[in-house]
Amino acid sequence: MPQTPSTTRVVGLDRPVTRVALGTMIVQRDKKEASFRLLDEALDAGIDTLDTALVYGSEYCIGDWIEARKNRAKLVILTKGSHHNDVRKRCRPCDIGTDLYDSLAKLKTDYVDMWMLHRDDLDMPVGEIVDALEEHRRAGRIKAYGGSNWTVARIKEANAYAAKHGRQGFTVSSPNYSLAEQVQDPWGPGCTTIGGPAHAADRAWHRQSGMPVFAYSSLARGFLSGRITRENYEQEKERLDGASRTAYCHEVNLKRLDR
Repeated sequence: MPQTPSTTRVVGLDRPVTRVALGTMIVQRDKKEASFRLLDEALDAGIDTLDTALVYGSEYCIGDWIEARKNRAKLVILTKGSHHNDVRKRCRPCDIGTDLYDSLAKLKTDYVDMWMLHRDDLDMPVGEIVDALEEHRRAGRIKAYGGSNWTVARIKEANAYAAKHGRQGFTVSSPNYSLAEQVQDPWGPGCTTIGGPAHAADRAWHRQSGMPVFAYSSLARGFLSGRITRENYEQEKERLDGASRTAYCHEVNLKRLDR
C-alpha cells in the first residue's frame, strides 16, 4: 500500500495540505486523457494539492477534470497570477483581480485555496498589493495568499503592513529551492531562490517564521531525477529543457550529483 503523504498547515485554510504537491504545467487539454490519468493517480496516492498558474495553460484541463470527477471538495488548489508580460509589470490591483477571475473561470470553481503573485514589482507600494489580496480573501474568492519569487525582505514588508492594518498577510511562499543551486536565473530577471550557501539566511527565516515553502523546481527540472550523472551528461542533457540547462547544469551541481 502506498504511503500517505505527510501534511502541513497553512494559515487561512481549514484543512491540512499535503507536503508533496502535484505540479501541473504538463496538464493540458490537448493531452486530456493522459492528463486526467495523471491527476487521478495523484489523488489516488493521497496527493490532493495541485500547483498551477494562469500562465501554465493547465487551468483549463484541471477545470475539465474537476467538472468530470465532481471532486472540488477533495482538493487544495494553489494557483498563481500577476505574471509580467512583454510590455509591463502586472501587480496592480486590477491585474490581480483580472487574473484571479480568469483562473476561477478556467478552474470552474468559485474559490481557490491559495493564490500567489507569480512575480513582484518593487515599484509598487506593498500595501496596495496586500489590500487587493485581502479584499478577495474576505469576499471568499481566496483563502490564503502569498508570493512566488518574492524576496524575504518584501514578504516581511508585506506582513508588517498586514499586521498594522489588520490583514491576514502572506501565509505562503514559493521560491525556487532544491538540492541543486539555481546558478543562473532561467526566466529572469525576477526569479527568486533560497537555495545554496548564499541564501542560508533566507532559509533560516522561513524556518523561524514558520512560513510554508511551496518550492518550485524541487528536482531542478529533471536534473536531479536520477537519469543524469556526470558520466552520461553529454549524452543525456537533451532530456533537460533550456531552463534546466541554464539554471542547474553547472559544475557546482555536477559535484552534488557525484556525491
